[in-house]
Amino acid sequence: MLLFSTRKVITTLLLLIIAYSAVIAQQLTGRVYENQTGKPLIGAQVTVEGLDVSAPTRRDGRYSIPVSRGEYFVRVTMPGYVTYRTLIRFGVVDYQLNISMRVSSDLTQEETEVGTRDANTRTYTDTPVAIDNLKIEQFADAFGQLDLSQLLHFVLPSFNSNRQSGSDGADHVDPSVLRGLGQDQVLVLINGKRKHQASLIYLFGTTGRGNTPTDLNTIPVAAIDRVEILRDGASAQYGSDAIAGVINIVLKSSTNGLKVNTNHSITDQGDGFSQNYSLHYGKALKNDGFFDVTADYMGRGRLYRPSYSAYSEVPRAKFGDAKVNSYSVYFNTEAPFNRQKKLFFYAFGGIQSRGTDANSWTYEADNERNIKAIYPNGFEPRILSQIWDGTFSVGVKTKTNNAWNFDINNTFGQNQMHYTVANTLNASLGANSPRSFDAGGFGLLQNVTGAHLTRKFRNGLRTTHVALGTELRVEDYYVFAGEEASWKKYPNAADLPGGAQTFPGYRPDNEVNAVRTNLGAYADLETDLTRSLLATFATRFERYSDFGNALNAKVSFRLKVNETFALRGSASTGFRAPSLAQSHFSSIFNDVVDGASFEKVLAANNSSITRALGVQPLKQETAINASAGAVFKPNTNFSLTVDGYYVSVKNRILLTGDFSEDDPDLAKYLKPLDVKSALFFTNALSTQSYGVDIVGTAFSEIGEKGKLETMFSMNYNHLSLGKINTTASLAGKEEYYFSERDQSYVLYAAPKYKFNLTFALQQPKFNANLRFIGFSKIDIKSHGQDDQGNYISNIYNARVISDASVGFLLKKGTRLIIGCSNLLGTYTNNHNPNESETGGMYESVQMGYVGRSFFGKLRFNF
Repeated sequence: MLLFSTRKVITTLLLLIIAYSAVIAQQLTGRVYENQTGKPLIGAQVTVEGLDVSAPTRRDGRYSIPVSRGEYFVRVTMPGYVTYRTLIRFGVVDYQLNISMRVSSDLTQEETEVGTRDANTRTYTDTPVAIDNLKIEQFADAFGQLDLSQLLHFVLPSFNSNRQSGSDGADHVDPSVLRGLGQDQVLVLINGKRKHQASLIYLFGTTGRGNTPTDLNTIPVAAIDRVEILRDGASAQYGSDAIAGVINIVLKSSTNGLKVNTNHSITDQGDGFSQNYSLHYGKALKNDGFFDVTADYMGRGRLYRPSYSAYSEVPRAKFGDAKVNSYSVYFNTEAPFNRQKKLFFYAFGGIQSRGTDANSWTYEADNERNIKAIYPNGFEPRILSQIWDGTFSVGVKTKTNNAWNFDINNTFGQNQMHYTVANTLNASLGANSPRSFDAGGFGLLQNVTGAHLTRKFRNGLRTTHVALGTELRVEDYYVFAGEEASWKKYPNAADLPGGAQTFPGYRPDNEVNAVRTNLGAYADLETDLTRSLLATFATRFERYSDFGNALNAKVSFRLKVNETFALRGSASTGFRAPSLAQSHFSSIFNDVVDGASFEKVLAANNSSITRALGVQPLKQETAINASAGAVFKPNTNFSLTVDGYYVSVKNRILLTGDFSEDDPDLAKYLKPLDVKSALFFTNALSTQSYGVDIVGTAFSEIGEKGKLETMFSMNYNHLSLGKINTTASLAGKEEYYFSERDQSYVLYAAPKYKFNLTFALQQPKFNANLRFIGFSKIDIKSHGQDDQGNYISNIYNARVISDASVGFLLKKGTRLIIGCSNLLGTYTNNHNPNESETGGMYESVQMGYVGRSFFGKLRFNF
């Protein structure tokens, strides 16, 4: 009886195991092949979304993935082919799915939307100009950067972004440059629509001094599907600011349910603790529509890299990164109006609230700006900013094959920064001074309304794409004053200085509300002149209400020499309108040089000071761009692109150096303001730059289910400065107008060369990544001068850093990634902090001063 019971139990258990295996252990199998030739595709990545499991195809194009019962999307990606995606319902038996892939020669698995009006077929290596197309999730999962500007800095050699320290607003908005040009010489789009700039303008000796940036970090990485970077002048296609190129941020449009991401990192010094949590939800709507939304929190702790004890007196006891807390919500949606799916409604946008807290310069106890009754041991002010950024875009478009398609859109955006200065004082108020002040701030609103028409004409194997459009852009820039005690000097017997020390508030005299309008119209033609030669022609006219007209043109080509090799090139003119901030911003602020603190005035372009000195109203920057390159793609597993470029920019708008009260031409204007020096914006000089970009990718099969991707990219960039454009009244004062030290920040906005070598190993349940990033030597001039009056160089020698990570699929839909950034703990060279712009041992160059850090990430798919 006992034996019978035991057998019955064992039999029952075996039957249960078999039944359970039938439910959870069935296989998704099939073959992936090219649609034109039928040949198997090796190394195509087949992913079951929601389960977060994937496998590459083998030499015969076949694949096999264990799955569980349910409904999932299957996605197949392959460099050089258009991504395939379909919905599959898994039952209790194996499922076979054979997939035909359409050729597109896209190295990054997605079609591009910038650089060509034929967004449906032109891709990375098909385009006549250089384009980077980065699948953000691939790099966000593999490495430790949490915000977009830093992620791109360590992925793209032609893109550079360094966190600043001790540079007022630059501590809160990271400067970013493309091909070594200015922050405001690259246009940023979201889903192909113009994004507004930040309201900040950089004032100190930092990368981009005098520039108005676009804050890339206002968009959470978790909301981004991919980033397309057009490395070519594109003013004739997209308008102002596109001298260096275009960055298009494409938001996610998934339909695969809920995803939860958690990210944490900390340095080996135990500081700079960062944490990031995001919820991402995608839902399918009727008739191929979708709704996608992301909620994100990112917090970064303070990071200190104090100076060595060898320096007895240091200008900053707490040199390092600011504390940051940001909250973001972004969405993206599209839906057809009917079942015919020809007329679509779409909308996207989001908001971010970001609070930052940065340490400033140290004030010793005996400093004339200190009140010992308040701070007996001196004090270290903190500059806090509250940044609010939002954008909302809505439109209607059609999708037809044999008629004109239209896209009518309105995009609104706003950026505002509001400052508070804490742990400081107004010395002129004595012991009764408050310790915290509302310092005021500034903002920018932008509204763009556009109408766009496109059509494809076919003539056999040749196609022609025509695009016409017009846009009306309205911008409003404003400055609002801080509380009176933040900027005012009150009468006092000791004649102590007024205002919040380290950051005086904006005064009522600084308040401005400037509005301008811009009307633009463009025409774009892209055609196959022959089966091997693609040519494009574009022109754009813009009229600004405040400075005049701009007309630009562009031509480009792609010549297919054979099936594996192509030549491409372009020539264009470009322009950048002066930002409203450059035209209207003014301020009296505090600076520290060689340990001495003093006030200086930044005079508006239309002020009495600039008019008395003969400074002309700002005019547009103009540019000439030329590029030539080659594409080599012998098979689906290897590709190489080499693109050389030349960019000449005339009348670059920059912030001058300081003109002192010692100059009799200025003294009468500075004395009533109680300041020591003045500076202003002007069309300072012309620049020429040339360089080359190299991008190579190779794939190889590892075992039966593994794939190794090897990526190499490099940028070499040389920038030279032309003659300084002084006014007649300032002739002979070029050293003050734009000193050799200020010039070094323009010349080294990017390293002379930078390279990235990345190895990415992918297995169904395991992946590993290793990369090396190299930076050239950089020469930043210090405050110190030698006996001949030449600025002393702070040399930052060439450096190579390495990052690594490993990832594990723990169970259904759950993945763990752990890694290390800067494995060897490499730092830039250190220098005397009294002679640096930052007041620390390091400038914000190369890979920065963070050192080694460790990170861990968890991904949950529901």
